[in-house]
Amino acid sequence: MMMVIVVFATLHPAQQVIAQDPITEIIKAGIKKVIKAVDLKIQRLQNKTIWLQNAQKVVENTMSELKLNEITDWVEKQRTLYRDYYDELWQVKNVISYYHRVKEITSKQGAIGSGI
Repeated sequence: MMMVIVVFATLHPAQQVIAQDPITEIIKAGIKKVIKAVDLKIQRLQNKTIWLQNAQKVVENTMSELKLNEITDWVEKQRTLYRDYYDELWQVKNVISYYHRVKEITSKQGAIGSGI
């Protein structure tokens, strides 16, 4: 089709001539239709390309969001793990402190009892 257009354009003079030949008018009309059809096809392809690019962006954004959610979940698990760990350490510290206090009181009572 493009060859027909190129050949016609090279054979057709640059200046506009009022064509009285109906065959020439038919050829011109056909060429115009072909050009419009090719232009519409190109526009459709461009629209499809834009649609696909937008779809790709949506998929990439969704994947990024999923990755961020995975990271957030991991961070939250780590936070919970360490919070529980430090809570347990605090409980152990309190038990040890209580044990030392009881031991100290017991020692004082023993000293008071043996001093009598």
